[in-house]
Amino acid sequence: MLNVTVGPWTLEVDAEATKLVYEQIEQGAAAGCDCDFCYNFGLVRPQAYPAEARTLLESLGVDLRKECESFYAKKLPSGKHLYGGWFYVVGTIERGDPDSDEMFELVPGFQVRVAEADEDGTDRFGTRCVQVDFLTEVPWLSDRPEPE
Repeated sequence: MLNVTVGPWTLEVDAEATKLVYEQIEQGAAAGCDCDFCYNFGLVRPQAYPAEARTLLESLGVDLRKECESFYAKKLPSGKHLYGGWFYVVGTIERGDPDSDEMFELVPGFQVRVAEADEDGTDRFGTRCVQVDFLTEVPWLSDRPEPE
C-alpha cells in the first residue's frame, strides 16, 4: 500500500491492484460514446491531463486512456471547454472529508476531488475503492460543430 496526498486528502492506495483492473478495461468512457462532446474529449485526452496530473494519477495506478466516466460541462469565456470525469482507485481515504464537494486546483486549469467510490466503482473493481474526480480545461479539436 502507498500513502499519497492529494490536496486536503491522504489516500492509502494499492497502485498495483488498480493497474491490474485498468488492464482489464477495454476503453475509456468517452471512447464508448459517439456524441460530439465525447468525440472531442477523445481527441484532446492527451492534453487533458497536465504533467502534474499525469504524475499523480499514474502513481495511483490509473490508465489515463480509460476514464471511468467523462462529461462535458460548458464552454468557458477563455474559449476552452470544461470537461469532467473520474477514475476509480483501489484504496481508502485516510484523511480529508470524503463528502466534500470542494474541488482542489492541482494546477491552473485542472482540479481534483476525492470521494468514497459509489457502488459502481466497488462492483467494477471488486473491492473498496475511492473515486478521483477531475475537471479540466481543454480546446475544441473536433471537426464537429463547436458548442457555444
